[in-house]
Amino acid sequence: MTEPPAFYVAEIIVIGIVATLVTDIWQRLLHAIAGLPPARWGLIGRWVAGFPRGVFVHQSITMAASVRGEAAVGWAFHYAVGIAWAALYVVIMRFGIGSGPTLVSGWPFHSRYSSRPGSSCNLRLASA
Repeated sequence: MTEPPAFYVAEIIVIGIVATLVTDIWQRLLHAIAGLPPARWGLIGRWVAGFPRGVFVHQSITMAASVRGEAAVGWAFHYAVGIAWAALYVVIMRFGIGSGPTLVSGWPFHSRYSSRPGSSCNLRLASA
């Protein structure tokens, strides 16, 4: 690969943000059409805010004390995870398979490795 490292970093960030934005739009659409409850990123922010204090598990995150800025922390973490998945995807595509990232290869990657309703990755936020 002849591109400078900054190219790959920019590619990863753009892919991660766009892919996460598309899933957010899809979730809003599902909420409008089917009534699927939207994600509660504030609860994710509350969970993440406990990391510096060594708190990684809660009996019930909804019962934990609110944290100032938890919604912003949750949204930032959500997009950071999207960028991390994009990094994995770009590394696999560019250096493992030897191909550039495409929409055709990205869709199955996202579908296979993203959290889906009912998976443990959702932290049961919708039922809280």
